[in-house]
Amino acid sequence: MAPIISLVLMASVLMGAMSASISHDTFIKAESLVSHNSGFGILYNDHYIHRACLDIKYSVNGAFVAVNPAQFSGEGSSVCGKHVKVNRADDPSEQYTYRIIDLCKDCVKDEVEFSKKALQELSDSKRVAIDWEIVEAGGNYKSAAKPSAKIGQIKESHDDDDNDDDDNGDDD
Repeated sequence: MAPIISLVLMASVLMGAMSASISHDTFIKAESLVSHNSGFGILYNDHYIHRACLDIKYSVNGAFVAVNPAQFSGEGSSVCGKHVKVNRADDPSEQYTYRIIDLCKDCVKDEVEFSKKALQELSDSKRVAIDWEIVEAGGNYKSAAKPSAKIGQIKESHDDDDNDDDDNGDDD
């Protein structure tokens, strides 16, 4: 009788360990799918000459962002041309979307650099606490959202690719 009880106890311990392992693995996988980040938005100070997303056209006067190295390469594929959905940490009701045009090589994890126009939409400061995530493009954007365009109300930019204001650092 004692060997049967021992066998049953060992089996239940083994089954418990296996289910804990499965639950833990499942939790880790589900957690890795969540890409919400909390950090700081800062002014893009790379003189508006992008280096990481050379095929992305943008207006130097437009609203756009650059992403930190950890999350730029941590997405598994290039984030060039994807968008950042962002809101101020103290006001989640106001959400904006901006196109990623560069890598912010000096940014720390969870930090995003904003063009002057984009940062002015979020704050009067040069540094603001934000919540953000990388999202796929929701349309045929040439640039980022127009001022005050909230999620669900994003309008396509009307930048003219042949306009001399579209200087992305190339001397074409």
